[in-house]
Amino acid sequence: MCIGCRERHFQDELVRLQASTESIVIVELKKLRRPGRSVYLCPKVGCMEKVIRRGEVVIKGSKYDKIIVRLEQRQAERLRYAFSFAARRLRASLGVGPED
Repeated sequence: MCIGCRERHFQDELVRLQASTESIVIVELKKLRRPGRSVYLCPKVGCMEKVIRRGEVVIKGSKYDKIIVRLEQRQAERLRYAFSFAARRLRASLGVGPED
């Protein structure tokens, strides 16, 4: 499920955001995926903007536990920049245009 628009998609149609010890990292390739908690965004620019406006990413650690990563301005800009490339590649692999 996309954390921006809350729509359900196949996992291969989403950009993965994985929590590291101090920030959020975009993981594109399956071979680079490490075990751990992640959330997903669809490749729409509006979904990423919703997450940045909120200023934090909430990842459920378990039924009773949450990981909250607060995005500082610099982190948000880096995330936005990395997301633009990841989303563009994902849209190209799915065969959809930039406005979808």
